[in-house]
Amino acid sequence: VSQYESFFALGGIIGDVFTDRGSSFQAHAIKINSFDLVNKYTKILLTNNKIQKATHNIMAYRFLSKDVIAKEESKEGKIKNKEKNSNLKNLGNNISEGFDDDGEAGAGVRLLGILQKMKIYNVFVIVSRWFGGTLLGNDRFKHINDTAKNLLLDYKSKFDYES
Repeated sequence: VSQYESFFALGGIIGDVFTDRGSSFQAHAIKINSFDLVNKYTKILLTNNKIQKATHNIMAYRFLSKDVIAKEESKEGKIKNKEKNSNLKNLGNNISEGFDDDGEAGAGVRLLGILQKMKIYNVFVIVSRWFGGTLLGNDRFKHINDTAKNLLLDYKSKFDYES
């Protein structure tokens, strides 16, 4: 079993490939409960040649955290952990969340925004984009977000939601 295949054995899911003007987008997601798992699953997914060769691998995560987590940094230093009580008061816990644009400026924070709007937590999602030669403008953000949202909605029962 390859490391990539182990992602699915651990409960990971994969979405359909969406293509527009030569660029392709595909999402992967998995349930998490710590920042260590964000790093672990990112490394596992990047063992796949196709994902490794993506122009961008945009990711976002949110999970309940009982302890204050020290600020963590990705390879670009853009991952931010924010402790928030306001959104999840009814759960009596803090939430840690963050993102990585992987060079697609503005994409990670938008992806995190989708997770927030869906009120989903204990989730890690990564959207791979393979550039096809034609600039997509703001459509690329819509495709990144829709690819992730569709996957999460298709497997809604696998994740946790604010009540």
